[in-house]
Amino acid sequence: MIVIVEGANATGKTQFCDFLKVVHDFTVIKDNSVHSIEEQDKRAFAEGGIRGYATMMCHLPSHKNFAFDRFHITEAVYGMQRGYEVLYTDEIDRKLRDMNVKLLLMDDDLDALNVRSKALCRPLAHASSELQKNMRAMFDASMMDKYRYNLADPVHDVVEWLRS
Repeated sequence: MIVIVEGANATGKTQFCDFLKVVHDFTVIKDNSVHSIEEQDKRAFAEGGIRGYATMMCHLPSHKNFAFDRFHITEAVYGMQRGYEVLYTDEIDRKLRDMNVKLLLMDDDLDALNVRSKALCRPLAHASSELQKNMRAMFDASMMDKYRYNLADPVHDVVEWLRS
């Protein structure tokens, strides 16, 4: 099984991926290398990286579980904030749907995100109602098998969805 965990900063993506890794033996793939790229080069790097990972998913062993911590939706939404449009999102979404990849959106309100980010000593440079609105809209438009999850919700519900 492959699941993509998307969401804004401090929504609990990495925390949930760590849970999947420890409790359910998932291999977690998280690529933060885009953060070290010059701003003007991020679009090309992100597009190439996402397309490459999508191709790689076709070759992952089917008997193992994989969780991707951020992918096409997060990159598209943050790309808008960086000033560029990501043009390949629908193509990637269709490819992932056809591969039966599951899509999980970690979601929360801005007040909770700000509290969590302060506790993590990480300022929320990109959190805004506009970012949340765009993240939710892209998630809603996705054709993939999807689930919206909040860390305050029972984990049992999302685990049952993953098993379905």
